[in-house]
Amino acid sequence: VMAAINADVERQDAALKAVGEKWTTVVNTAGKLVLPAEQVIEASDNKHLLKVLRAFHQKTGDGMGEKASFFEAVSASKNRFMTRLEGVLAKRDKKDLELARKHLINGTTPTDPVTLSIVLKTREVLEDLYKFAAEKQVARWDEKTHEWVGLQHRKDYFPQVWDIDALLKNGDVFKAKLIETHQKELQAILDKTGEAGVTIDDVAQAILSRMLNSQGQVELDETTSDLGISPMAAAVNRRALDWLDNDVFDQFKEKDVVKILSSYVSSMVKRAEYTDRFGRGGEVLRTAADEAVLEEIGGSKLVNEATAKLPEAIAGKADKRPDDDCHPAFYGQHPLLNATRRRRARP
Repeated sequence: VMAAINADVERQDAALKAVGEKWTTVVNTAGKLVLPAEQVIEASDNKHLLKVLRAFHQKTGDGMGEKASFFEAVSASKNRFMTRLEGVLAKRDKKDLELARKHLINGTTPTDPVTLSIVLKTREVLEDLYKFAAEKQVARWDEKTHEWVGLQHRKDYFPQVWDIDALLKNGDVFKAKLIETHQKELQAILDKTGEAGVTIDDVAQAILSRMLNSQGQVELDETTSDLGISPMAAAVNRRALDWLDNDVFDQFKEKDVVKILSSYVSSMVKRAEYTDRFGRGGEVLRTAADEAVLEEIGGSKLVNEATAKLPEAIAGKADKRPDDDCHPAFYGQHPLLNATRRRRARP
C-alpha cells in the first residue's frame, strides 16, 4: 500500500488539493450551513466529507444516526439550561439580581429570602452544567504536560466577565489599581518571566491587553483544533486571574447577570456537544480529513487496507495532538498518510 501511494506524488498533491477545497467548504460553512454548501459536499461523492457534514447538520428526511447532529444537540441542550435560567432570573428586580451577583462572585450566602433563592438556584444550574460537561469529557489542553486535563470541580463556581467598555475607557485606572493592590502578585509574575527590561507596569499592561483581547472572557481558555476549527468557545472552568480583589475591581466587571450566565451556558454547551462528537481536540475531524484524502487517492479499498494494517498506531494517536511533520492543511492522524508525508518531506 505504501509503495502504491509513494509511486505517484503528483496524484497525491492533486488529491490533497481536491480534498482541501472540499474540506475548506465544510470548515467555513459549519456554523452557517446553507443549501449550496450542502450541494457542494454531496456532489463531491466523498463519503467521509458527507459523514462529517451530517454530523454537523442532519438533512431533513434523512434517518437519525446514533446521535443527533451537532447543531440539533446544541439547540436542545442550550434550550434546556436556558429555560431553567429563565425560571430563576425572569421578572426579578434589578437590585435583587445585582445583590445576588455579588454573593455569587464572592461565594457567600445571602440572608434575604429573595436573593438567597436566586443564588441557590443559580448555583444548582451551574452545578448541573458542570456535570453535563464532565460527562461529555470536556477538557483543556495543558501546554506544559501535553495532556488533556478534565474539568476541575469548583464549589459554588460563578463565571466572571470583564466589561470591555469600562476597560477601554478607564484602562489607566485599572492598571493603577492593579499595581497598587497587587504589587506582590505582579512582582511574582515578573520574577517568573526572567526577562530583562520588563517592568511591573509592563505586566499590568499585559494583563489589561489579555482581558481586551479575550473580549472580557478571560476564564474561557479556548483550545483550538489543529484544523483551525474552534471547539465552540470552550469554557473549561479555570480562572486565570482569580487572585484579583473582587471589590476593588468590581467596577470593571460585567454587571448583567443574565448576560453573564447565558453566554457561559451557550459556550459550555457548544464545547460539550463538540467534544462528544468530534473529540477533545477535534481528532475525529482530523481522521475524517485524512480518510477523505485517501478516498481521493485510492478509494475505500485503500482506506480499509490502511486501517486494518495499522490499528494500534491509530489507537495510539487518539486524543493526542498531531506530529509536527504532518501536512499543515490537515494535521491528520491517519498513520499511513502521515508516514507518506514524512517520506515526501525528506530531502
